[in-house]
Amino acid sequence: MANRSFLYASDRVPTRTGKEPIRFFGISEYKWDIPVAFKLLLSGNPRPCPSSIWRLKKDIAIVADLEAGTAALERFLVRIDEARTHWLVQETRDCMEAFRQKAPYVVLEAGELFELTDIPIPKQIDVLLRDIQGVESSAKYEAAVNAVNVGPPRKSRLLARLVGAKLSVNPIHAMYKLGLGEWSDTLSIHPNSGGESPETDG
Repeated sequence: MANRSFLYASDRVPTRTGKEPIRFFGISEYKWDIPVAFKLLLSGNPRPCPSSIWRLKKDIAIVADLEAGTAALERFLVRIDEARTHWLVQETRDCMEAFRQKAPYVVLEAGELFELTDIPIPKQIDVLLRDIQGVESSAKYEAAVNAVNVGPPRKSRLLARLVGAKLSVNPIHAMYKLGLGEWSDTLSIHPNSGGESPETDG
């Protein structure tokens, strides 16, 4: 099974000694990476917090303000000018509105990805936080916009001469690669919603 990053909405900021239960709502999960869409949703005041999945002494999850995150994602969506993706853009907007109605926070659980390298988890968290904080000014952000706005299918000169074939980048595929389109409130892992969790080494 692929290692994944998991994104949830929550009604409280996870804490290590929380007295009251936290309600979590699934948003999306993604194989082998933390996609641009996740980073945009996490870009509103991101900070480390205890994991509600893995019981470790270190803070290996990230929590952020969902309102600001959905605003950042909307700034990305308005730059998409590709007719073939209009339905997926609207679906994303509808899902984000539903999540905002449920909870004020967004939580990333990426412990499965952190364990893939020998780099200490606190260092990985620091690098990820900087990446999230700068996501809208990054080259990857502009590349993501361009990956979707491919325009109409273009004919390859070489293949056109040989077989008359048409080559085009599929903008729907590009959207899914950015983490857009796999919205679900049912993920393969659901966080512990109880109060205080015992700590283990890690």
